[in-house]
Amino acid sequence: MRETIFAKLTPWPKGLIKAWGQLSDLEKKLFIKQADVFAAYVAYTDHEIGRVIQTVEDLGKLDNTLIIYITGDNGTSSEGGRTGTPNEVAAVQGVHLPVESQMKYYDAWGSDRTYPHMSVGWTWAFGTPFSWTKPSLKKGTYKKAMVTEVTFFPEPRTTD
Repeated sequence: MRETIFAKLTPWPKGLIKAWGQLSDLEKKLFIKQADVFAAYVAYTDHEIGRVIQTVEDLGKLDNTLIIYITGDNGTSSEGGRTGTPNEVAAVQGVHLPVESQMKYYDAWGSDRTYPHMSVGWTWAFGTPFSWTKPSLKKGTYKKAMVTEVTFFPEPRTTD
């Protein structure tokens, strides 16, 4: 266990999102699958970004490179609603399938046969330390994660 906690969850949105203890066994099973698929996406992305950085290092350019990585449009969006969705297109058109109906997609969740979004409970938790979810405007902008690493500091230039 880490000794330092860098991010804290915002206050639980009571009345909007069920607490884990309030979920049915079927909801828990589906929501765990949703989190597993998102975790696989994050692990895959992390691996591929690592390959890019390794290539820059192999080229001998890492010490003279500024790396900026923005997660872009992928991330913790709330289109899945309270229970998630196997198909974002259905969700954005206002079609929200009950958990029982979503279970027929359970084994295909995250494959090329689905276009899923996790439940808003995961969206809220995985968006920490930001409040609410990515598509929610806060201070006039979308929230997107960005990582930068500076491995060099150029000498200051003077003009004569």
